[in-house]
Amino acid sequence: MGSHRLDQNPLARWIARKRRSVNLTQDDLAKAVGISLSTLTKIETGRRLCERNIFDRIKQVLHEEAHYIRRKERRLLEKFEKRQRRHTG
Repeated sequence: MGSHRLDQNPLARWIARKRRSVNLTQDDLAKAVGISLSTLTKIETGRRLCERNIFDRIKQVLHEEAHYIRRKERRLLEKFEKRQRRHTG
């Protein structure tokens, strides 16, 4: 059986990239999904296939985290714009 590598597994790359884009550690994501750190590490490195139910939970956590970040960024931008208007108006 050939070894799977991260660069040969687009799903593994996607999970790792999305996790980093929302500033979650592997440990944070594993806990949120309800799997071990070892399991997530193997999934992200392509050494383990990601079962559908785990993938669905990963997508849900990453989506919720991305939504939270967008809301937080929007609030920060609104505060910044409000300050700008006070100082220029």
